[in-house]
Amino acid sequence: MPARFSMKYVKRLKDGSYKYRRRVPDHLQKVFGKSEFSRFLGRTEEEALRAYPDMHEHFERIIKNIPNTATASEIASPKEQINAKFLELGLSRTKKNAGWDEQTARKAEAERILARYALDEETGHPDRDDVSLSDHLLVTALLDSPESIQAQFTISDVFSHYLEHWKTSQTDQMKVDKYAERISRMQGILLDITGADIPVTELTRQHGRMLRDKLKAQPARSGRGRPAYGTVQRNFNIPKAAINHGIKELDILMTNPFTSIDLGRAPVRAHDLRHPLPNPVIAAMYGELSNNQTLLDIWTLIHHTGAQNAEVLGLKKNDLYLADPIPHFEITPDDERSVKERARLVSLLSIR
Repeated sequence: MPARFSMKYVKRLKDGSYKYRRRVPDHLQKVFGKSEFSRFLGRTEEEALRAYPDMHEHFERIIKNIPNTATASEIASPKEQINAKFLELGLSRTKKNAGWDEQTARKAEAERILARYALDEETGHPDRDDVSLSDHLLVTALLDSPESIQAQFTISDVFSHYLEHWKTSQTDQMKVDKYAERISRMQGILLDITGADIPVTELTRQHGRMLRDKLKAQPARSGRGRPAYGTVQRNFNIPKAAINHGIKELDILMTNPFTSIDLGRAPVRAHDLRHPLPNPVIAAMYGELSNNQTLLDIWTLIHHTGAQNAEVLGLKKNDLYLADPIPHFEITPDDERSVKERARLVSLLSIR
């Protein structure tokens, strides 16, 4: 008897059974995990007719409720919990390092989790769309490894996580605000280059070279000429550091494409070309300041230690350690002044 069944999205198989098949919209395929939705309707035309309305409604509900973009945070949080659980139970983080007993136990636990869901009559397994995200990730880790759980972290995800992590080590709110502004600016430039907030794993060395060229072409902050080499280097290092952070802290499996991008040759810095003061000038300074003990002491410290004017003028009593075996003073940033170089100790032995 010829088939009377003619409904949209239904395919009759060679064995005479019926299946609901529907293509997933392109923009949802990455989130959905596949390009086609299919489900067994029945072995006879009557069974398929009865199952069709519920199946069609089921798919429409999934498409309506599914987010338009993959949110890495939805995967990151359960993954952190899974990593902690594996560590607590002493489970191997890779399948190949798990012994036979462990693999058997992990498979049994995965089956126990999936047993809570209804089975697809055609495949004999729960339908992926019915399994919750947390259970899906846990089963994936049990049957394979936690490393196999890959969240699609975008450029914005990585920059945001990097900034939040960096903030935890800072106490100067002014410094935090200033660096946050620089991070936001570099993120914006990179997004302009990529044209979209793409997964960070899709970044290439060509993107890195385009970022370098764009930073070099920007006008200097003074409005005259191009930015100095050091400025380009500092700005370029921000996205490079953010990606390195993502690789380390978010378990993103990739090689940083911005590593070893040629920024050009650093120019010879002006202070590297400076000649030391001639001895007659040094002697003349001592002579000129001999009638002012305060200025003479300041000049003496600058001459013998190489410290900068602001570093010496900003010294406080607590910075001096004259009774130590090696008399010295300590140069550190404080509320009244910053120090470009790292905090350092300067010996006073040579002045005695």
